[in-house]
Amino acid sequence: MTARAVLVALSLAASLVVSLVVSGGVLGACREHEHEHEHERERERAIAGENAERARAEAEAAARKAMQEAQEAQARVEKLGNELGALDARVADATAAVMAAATEAERNTATVKLAQLRRDKLELEQRLQAARATAAKAERAKGVHVSRECLDNPLAKGC
Repeated sequence: MTARAVLVALSLAASLVVSLVVSGGVLGACREHEHEHEHERERERAIAGENAERARAEAEAAARKAMQEAQEAQARVEKLGNELGALDARVADATAAVMAAATEAERNTATVKLAQLRRDKLELEQRLQAARATAAKAERAKGVHVSRECLDNPLAKGC
């Protein structure tokens, strides 16, 4: 092949490339493909954003539920503690009645009543212990809030 033939072939090839570029052939197709990929990336970002928003809403709902459960559990503990205090007073009164009984029949009746009150107190203490364990578990489940200041500087005062 002569130099002239090579130049003609290169010239034809260059003009073909220029005509494809000008007509939007190869580059136009690449741009369309890139444009499609950009739309796909935008859709993926939108879906990821929706998923993140849904997860955040679910986490907030779970946190609210955990806080409510913790408050309810603490209220049960307080209620059982009050009942235990009242039962302690009744046990003390029953013990005093056993000591003050004048006859054997009075003493037997007071002893039976005292034994029943002690069984009730034991049961109530067990329920109180279970309620305290439930309250502690609910307190742990509600999580901890760390302020932005503490996140930025863990050595800050109060962190």
